[in-house]
Amino acid sequence: MLHEQMLGLGAVGGAMVTLVTLYQHLQTRSQWPWTVKNGPTKPMYLTIEVIRILLGAGVAWGLAATDQLGVFGAIVVGAGAPAILDKWQRTAPGLAMPEQMTAAAPHAPHEADPA
Repeated sequence: MLHEQMLGLGAVGGAMVTLVTLYQHLQTRSQWPWTVKNGPTKPMYLTIEVIRILLGAGVAWGLAATDQLGVFGAIVVGAGAPAILDKWQRTAPGLAMPEQMTAAAPHAPHEADPA
């Protein structure tokens, strides 16, 4: 399958997660996410969702380059892209953010008081 098609299918997977999230929010709260007190503004909400769709497209396209994905696989990878990238970042020490590296650094064990 063409890489462009996998890119599109990954975006579809990301969009499906976006729609499910919006559906669940509307069903439980009966209001738009950007109207919730202390919630994101409408432009911020839309930006977040566009980023999720782009992440899905990018991860599916990257995996498609290895010829390991079919249509359904590309959609699933697109839907799971944020979780895949989060897990990848947590396990790759060179990709961790500085504040995460210091927070995750093991502390030296406390020595017992000789008293």
